[in-house]
Amino acid sequence: MKVCPNCKKEVDDGVAFCPACGTKFGETAPAPQPQKPKGPDKLRYVASASVFREPTKLVVGVLVAVIGLILVVAGFALKYPVLGGVSIAVVVVGILITVYAFVSARHCRIEIYDTYIVERSGVFFTSEKRSVLTPIIGVRVEQGIFGHLFNFGSIHIDKMGKGWDISTEGIREPQKLKAYLDTLISNTDYRNVGGILTN
Repeated sequence: MKVCPNCKKEVDDGVAFCPACGTKFGETAPAPQPQKPKGPDKLRYVASASVFREPTKLVVGVLVAVIGLILVVAGFALKYPVLGGVSIAVVVVGILITVYAFVSARHCRIEIYDTYIVERSGVFFTSEKRSVLTPIIGVRVEQGIFGHLFNFGSIHIDKMGKGWDISTEGIREPQKLKAYLDTLISNTDYRNVGGILTN
């Protein structure tokens, strides 16, 4: 075991680069550069979920609304205004369920900033996962038959290092997100992080 002269972490003897900071052994550690104050990270890409991510909500909402409409017509045709009035309430409930399906899909998204990535979900009970945007080493998209028809699918993003790899289902236009992430991969200089890949 030897100690990295830059970050002071213990590393194996046969390693040419420090897996923690990337310093090449045999070189002196670079003098720390004063960091310029940096503005807030800019949002670079947003991928929203498809309404088909949770098809049960959508199907139930539409079915309830259609059944309500049938009951409204039947109630007024059979001259049962009470049935027609109750049926209007059923239609409204169906519409609310359908609207909630659309709203909850819009509140589930992946946001990519300059130095970090965030996954957000939920309307009333929200969840947020945030991670440093380390170099991305792989992106995989999975789409079934309905995913191809309605342009949604699952995306799996493998990032370098420890921590949270991203795996999200039901993302709209997953191929477009993959193309954006592929540009990040192609623009990354992996020579600066060489020791991490060999361990």
